[in-house]
Amino acid sequence: MTLASLHAAKGLEWDAVFLVGLSEGLMPISLAETPEAIAEEKRLLYVGITRARERLHVSRAVVRSAWGQPQYPPPSRFLDEIPDELLDWERTAATGRGAGPVTTSRAPAVATLAAPP
Repeated sequence: MTLASLHAAKGLEWDAVFLVGLSEGLMPISLAETPEAIAEEKRLLYVGITRARERLHVSRAVVRSAWGQPQYPPPSRFLDEIPDELLDWERTAATGRGAGPVTTSRAPAVATLAAPP
C-alpha cells in the first residue's frame, strides 16, 4: 500500500485508488474561499481521480467528531460533477466505540467509480 497526498500523486498511477474525506471543509478545504482557490482544489481532486487505472473508491464521513462534538459535513460539491451512472454508492455501517445507527443523513458515504457503459 502507498499513502500519498494529492500533490505527491501527480504523474503516478495505481490499480486501485481510495480518495477519502470528500466532504465540504476537507475537499474543498475550508480555506479555499476564492474562485481561483476552489478551482485549484478541483484540479487536485482531478489528479486523484485520474491516478486510478482500474478502480476508484471515494468516501466521505456522514458524521465526524471535532473537539469532542459531532459534526455533519455535507458532501463535497465536487461529487455533484461526477455523473450518477458512474457512481455506485453504498452506505456502510458505523463502527467503533459508541457507534450506533446513523440517522442524520440519508446520503450514502462510500462510492466506487464504475467503468463507463
